[in-house]
Amino acid sequence: MFKRSYRKLIVSIAMALGLVAAAGQAQAQKTGGGCEADILGLDEWIIRFDPNTGVNTSQQFDLQITNSGASGCSGRLRATSLASDPYLLPVVGTGRVRYQLTDVGNGNDITPNPADPLHGAAIAVPKNGARPAPVRFSIDPGTTVAAGRYTQQVMIEYVSANGREVMATKPVTLILDVRSSILIGLTGRFTRENSVPTIDLGELTQSSRDPGVQVYVRSSGPYRMTVSSRNGGELRHDLPGWKINYGMRMGSQVIDLTRDHQIVVPQMKVHADDYPLVFSIGDTSGRRAGRYSDIISFTVSAI
Repeated sequence: MFKRSYRKLIVSIAMALGLVAAAGQAQAQKTGGGCEADILGLDEWIIRFDPNTGVNTSQQFDLQITNSGASGCSGRLRATSLASDPYLLPVVGTGRVRYQLTDVGNGNDITPNPADPLHGAAIAVPKNGARPAPVRFSIDPGTTVAAGRYTQQVMIEYVSANGREVMATKPVTLILDVRSSILIGLTGRFTRENSVPTIDLGELTQSSRDPGVQVYVRSSGPYRMTVSSRNGGELRHDLPGWKINYGMRMGSQVIDLTRDHQIVVPQMKVHADDYPLVFSIGDTSGRRAGRYSDIISFTVSAI
């Protein structure tokens, strides 16, 4: 729902081993008797949502019904849309997000419904006066909404009590801006030494080790993860000259620790990916006793 416009997001951890389509405004029908109503407020209602935090799924927007006529107006809010279903659609890509509009005055759902138009609370506006008419715009993003912009245009109407007479209209573009968001971290059995997550591989014998640790990535869109080893795939002794080669697998992927290894996940969707770590320890015969270690860094960025 947007021209792709990411601020480049890059986050990293290190681990030690050891809407806007404008529509023409509908012509409001004015009531007789001197009621001259108008609806004032923002033309765009925007919710900015971060799928990794899940916060900010609704926001109140303050409309005002004014009356410049010589007599009072009496009516209710109604929302209509050319769309048959209450969904925000992406400007780019696929997918959709359900939305809801609520009249704050009485809590009534006024989401556009062609089969059964819904009305808000009664609003009486005196001559040359004004009354507030706040509306809450809410979204149900689910768990699969990708980064981007989703939109839908609705018409907010001030109608007579029976809904037959439209006294004022205001086109509003509903916008959901899903931010490009990335989290990376570790879960499982590890400790921290000087704030650095540390995995203890135990006694170093030639074998495969599953320490029960996972790297997780939570991203609202495609991403690239870079894995690098400070020692190029070697566990080195605290004293120089002693080392043990080792390998690492992340899930089903074998990582080449002799260089910066990249994992590219190109799908335009929300990702909740877990990468269990498994290590293979090389030949340890004839090695000096003591502590052998390496630092592995994981960096993830939006693409």
